[in-house]
Amino acid sequence: MLKFPVHPRYARMLLAAEEHGCVRSIALMAALTQGRTFWLRNVGRDVETAREELLGAEHESDFFLLMRAYRYAERAGFSVDACRRLGIHAQSARQVGPLFAQFLEIAQDEGLDVAERRVDGALVRKCVLVGFIDHLARRLDAATLRCELVHKRRGMLARESAMHEARLLVVAEISEIGGRAGEVNTVLGLATAVEEAWLRELFPNDFVETVTTGLDLNTKRVTARRERRFRDLVLEAKEGAEPPATEAAEILAREVLTGNLQIEAWDETVEQWIVRVSRFAEWFPEMEAHPIGRPTGPRWSSRCATAATG
Repeated sequence: MLKFPVHPRYARMLLAAEEHGCVRSIALMAALTQGRTFWLRNVGRDVETAREELLGAEHESDFFLLMRAYRYAERAGFSVDACRRLGIHAQSARQVGPLFAQFLEIAQDEGLDVAERRVDGALVRKCVLVGFIDHLARRLDAATLRCELVHKRRGMLARESAMHEARLLVVAEISEIGGRAGEVNTVLGLATAVEEAWLRELFPNDFVETVTTGLDLNTKRVTARRERRFRDLVLEAKEGAEPPATEAAEILAREVLTGNLQIEAWDETVEQWIVRVSRFAEWFPEMEAHPIGRPTGPRWSSRCATAATG
């Protein structure tokens, strides 16, 4: 990895690419991200339309769209007019070629297979996943671009990203942009769609399944929330699952004893009986009786003395 003059993420991707036979693709992706921003900012609708017509739609990775744009600029001889038509920074595109050649030369010297061949896009995306696993993100809903990332971070997928339909993705760029009233907006760019099955294949020990139980005060029922997590990122959550019986009983008992949950059949007679059993256990320990846990809520406090002497 130290042989490559790139961020360690891309060096790691190049080693993964050797396993999947896609070193050339990853080398080009690394070269495309080393210089100035490849895309021109704030382009008009006519440029977006031209991109769609000449580069086609993309649903797997923003990297793939970037690679097709570079090939277009290369075929056009990096003409400023041709590049401007698709919103490409011509000078940045021109600088990619020498970097690409340098990375291929280093890879070959290190014994990596740099032969040109047709590559399955899924294999390339797996390499991106390996390099940016700590930038794994999940779309929170289909209506917005809000995402949750590992390490309890949140952000918005960049508007110009082509990955608006992806549910699970990794992002190669995370930018913090100042907003109104001092707000900081986290923007996620250069995204790649990934599959949960790949996470299980490459990082099988990072999955956790949990069941969290609690009392629903509206229905007065104990409910369970089952979560499947990758590290600390929730991949799937199911509400209303059947809770473990023992744990449900403990929760109900605790809520009753603290006075947060009132049971219709719990009347004066029951409270008097509880107090008498508890006092009996306290005053006659030789009988080996067990006291009943004492409620602490206001209902108990107001009646305790009366019940004890009734």
